[in-house]
Amino acid sequence: MDEPGAAQRYHGLLEKKWTSVIRLQKKIMDLETRNATLQAELAVPGRSASTSSTNNPDWIPRAPHRHTLPGHRGPVSKVAFHPVWNVLASASEDASIKVWDWEAGECERTLKGHTKAVMDVDFDFKGDLLVSCSNDMSIKIWDTQNAYKNTKTLQGHDHSVSSVKFLPPQGDFIVSASRDKTVKMWDVASGYCISPQSSVSSSILTGTLP
Repeated sequence: MDEPGAAQRYHGLLEKKWTSVIRLQKKIMDLETRNATLQAELAVPGRSASTSSTNNPDWIPRAPHRHTLPGHRGPVSKVAFHPVWNVLASASEDASIKVWDWEAGECERTLKGHTKAVMDVDFDFKGDLLVSCSNDMSIKIWDTQNAYKNTKTLQGHDHSVSSVKFLPPQGDFIVSASRDKTVKMWDVASGYCISPQSSVSSSILTGTLP
């Protein structure tokens, strides 16, 4: 047996292992201290999350980021998270919409139908429908329950549609804003424009429907 060789191979191994143990113990102690601090902050009565985030920089997301989602061939104009699933939709100036699994960091599907830049996307409150608007002056409704099939295309604006949203609480109506200087309200079930006047914006702000 090569006793000298074995001794040389294991020389200093115990010291290295002991150093690693001490380093891990220190890291555990630091984490326990931080956890105790956070628990104490949460236990303070009347302290809101907004107050904590204002006074504590640890609440601000920091690097490293969780995922990078590549795939669009143009600037991304908007993202929207699904209210139930671990899914988000992204709109891009490449005229496409992509649906992502944000936990896995993978693209599930690409939605094509608009002919120009897609400016906005929004899920309804259940996540059953996705609405999008584009510089091609159209608004499209996609059925998330049916492989994101495009079920309706809403036409009526005379210029690029810059923003589109489902109106709470039920999401039975859609409101859109356009560079034609109008705000339009649409009935989701029929696809008809029910209020083309720009005065609709005041009703949206006050929470009342015409």
